[in-house]
Amino acid sequence: MRKKGKKREFHVKWENYPENQATWEPEENMIDCHDLIKAFEDTNGSSSKVPSSSRKKRAAPADAESDAKETKKVRKESAKRAAPTDVTPEPPSNDDQGGDEQDLAQAAEEEAGDDVPDITYLKHDELPKEIHDLPTWDGLVELEHMEQNPDEGSDGPDADRNPIVYVMWKEGEGVAGQRSRHSSKDLIEKAPKMLLQYLLNHIKFRERKH
Repeated sequence: MRKKGKKREFHVKWENYPENQATWEPEENMIDCHDLIKAFEDTNGSSSKVPSSSRKKRAAPADAESDAKETKKVRKESAKRAAPTDVTPEPPSNDDQGGDEQDLAQAAEEEAGDDVPDITYLKHDELPKEIHDLPTWDGLVELEHMEQNPDEGSDGPDADRNPIVYVMWKEGEGVAGQRSRHSSKDLIEKAPKMLLQYLLNHIKFRERKH
């Protein structure tokens, strides 16, 4: 016998049929079999019951239920923290960007200024008398660069319109390792070979057309 819901079913072996063809029949279908049912109950007891599949499961212990609720709560809070926010940060204003760019530019200039050595050039008249008395400076000086004379556009009688030449002294009493600046007119007299060689190295000749 077994129970299906609140109803009982009996495993019936039919007469003249093999055991493997027995069927489960509800009690209401066995109206004419009261004697057989009573005999079964007398043999197995009227209270013989098979656990029903619809019987409720035993409730979980209180501690286990509490732990399950706590775990569910922790997972929910973790999901909230991990969820992306809908707040989009505002981009910096143009004023802020301009200020930042100016600060960066100023910092770059200051840093570059720290790397540039402070070079001092002696004027032509500041050289020692012994240097001026030398017949030539060729071999003693090395030409670094030339630039336009700031007096070139002046019409004054004392204006020097010749380019300015910057040199470094390789040798020379009292000036070795120092630098000085001169009018190209002065170097034509004192170091003509050096000046000519520099011009030849930097002049670009125009190709002759046949």
